[in-house]
Amino acid sequence: LLATVGSLNNQMGILLLGWLGSPEQVAVMQIAMSGSALVVFFLTLINMVISPHIIRAQKEGNKERLKKLSRYSSRIAFMAALPVGLPLIFFGAPIINFMYGHEYAELAVLPLAILTAAQLFNVACGSVGQFLTMSGFEKDTLAGQISALLVNLILAIILIPKHGAIGAALAVATGLVIWNLVLAALFRKRLGFFPTVLG
Repeated sequence: LLATVGSLNNQMGILLLGWLGSPEQVAVMQIAMSGSALVVFFLTLINMVISPHIIRAQKEGNKERLKKLSRYSSRIAFMAALPVGLPLIFFGAPIINFMYGHEYAELAVLPLAILTAAQLFNVACGSVGQFLTMSGFEKDTLAGQISALLVNLILAIILIPKHGAIGAALAVATGLVIWNLVLAALFRKRLGFFPTVLG
């Protein structure tokens, strides 16, 4: 269920663009999403590495170890993501032009910047979902994902008809931010500390 809702969150913009927008806008959104996905790549790798350590620390009741895992993993992921994310935000047009051609450079630059900024925020919040799930609070993770999905769906329906791929990007980005804020609050409630790079 977590995987299904997560996939829906990731693909909602493209799915609704296919319904409410045009094929060109779908292509623009796919370009923006593929670029922004590079930002979260390092966090995904780190999640795979730290998962067994989270389980061990949770079983031992070692709160200090959990804090260190959260702090250092989020900082490493964020420092690795910044050199990827910042060029995509500020120099998206020449990058898109080089990778996909000039016909997409102007159309995809703003959706790419929006989604990349949201993914940087996602990485800055750390492995909130992974910590909750590996600590036995997978229902909290699911609640955060469903909240994000509802926000994503409502905003996409409102914004896509008028703004196309930019509206879809705003909907997906807002859903991602909501997801992280909800999970950060649940993380603080369940584990007793904040999960961000500043934690």
